[in-house]
Amino acid sequence: MANKSCSKTSVIDSMRGQTVRIPNLKRVFDGFPAGVNPHYKRMIPMVNRKLESCVSDERVITEMKKADFALGAASIWPRAAWDEYLVLTYLCLLVFVWDDEIDMPAAPLASDFQAAQSFRRETVNFVKSSLGFGEKGVVSRSRSATISSFELISGPLRKVYTRDQLASFLHELTFSLEMSQVEQEYSLSDRIPTISEYWAFRMGTSGVGPFLAMAEYSIRSRLPRPIINSPEMKVIWDETNLMMSLINDILSVKKEVVSPARPCPSSTNFVLLETDLPLLQRQVAGSILGLVPLLCMQNPDAQAAVDSAVKALHDSVKRFRNAEGQLLRRTARDAKTQETLRNYINVCKENVTGFLNWCSRTPRYGMAGNVEKDGSMLITL
Repeated sequence: MANKSCSKTSVIDSMRGQTVRIPNLKRVFDGFPAGVNPHYKRMIPMVNRKLESCVSDERVITEMKKADFALGAASIWPRAAWDEYLVLTYLCLLVFVWDDEIDMPAAPLASDFQAAQSFRRETVNFVKSSLGFGEKGVVSRSRSATISSFELISGPLRKVYTRDQLASFLHELTFSLEMSQVEQEYSLSDRIPTISEYWAFRMGTSGVGPFLAMAEYSIRSRLPRPIINSPEMKVIWDETNLMMSLINDILSVKKEVVSPARPCPSSTNFVLLETDLPLLQRQVAGSILGLVPLLCMQNPDAQAAVDSAVKALHDSVKRFRNAEGQLLRRTARDAKTQETLRNYINVCKENVTGFLNWCSRTPRYGMAGNVEKDGSMLITL
């Protein structure tokens, strides 16, 4: 155990001081549509008010306002009409706020696994009930402002979604919460996941599944269930999730490598001091739970790890395009369905390019000041 714990620390230590270049990732997604929702500015004060109602720590509220979740949602769903954009923005915001309750080193639940488990169960029960899948006659309630705010999503969804669409959203959200448990178990232990073990829970902790389950909602359309449930559409979903996860892991490499003597570039801006040993150990344990640090377990060259992650992005785009082509050929004789399908697939593409746009600009990732003239980023870890 001690050796494994030491190896976690040594990997992060070996990465510090290295300089890596991240290529212009926009070129990876050539041909993918991108934009910013025209209602973006109107959304900012609404997001700020919701943050103030969900988060009690003024310092955290200030940092989360700077993250600009209104821009995140505006970039991920650039074509959504106002009503849909509002609900989708709340989803985007709550996914991050909920995750920070458990994932941020300074958060009380980060080191209290049993309390975090109770928080997860309460969330699942509340969302299940608010979507109409709870025990008959029993209305789930929560004292948590974060959990109860999910009603802002489930309420509008129930007005327009069929039961199978609601079930899909519930499944994806539940999977995300379940995988956050696995991630926290790794974070609080000396165990280090293999790359395959990492991806098994990362596809849930990314939070992308619930976004995809609301793709039809975002464009006020509904595809035939045989298409939604097809193997090709599963590839579309999996690759969208993978691309967004890879973008996150590549662009978060700077904040993963946190020196004990300097501020942690997180939403809390928490400073790790040598005297904060339990917290420091949690941060080191958590910081290795990213693709780039895990790749550096095999090869300490951080640039090689970044290059490997970028190659994985290119490969994912190819698989996505292949599945897209198969679906379009399958619907070639049904012009109306194919038009809806193209629109739907464009939503998935916009999720990817929008997430990239937000990650590149938000202070949450701290990357905006590292962009070179060619769009690449030069970062000293």
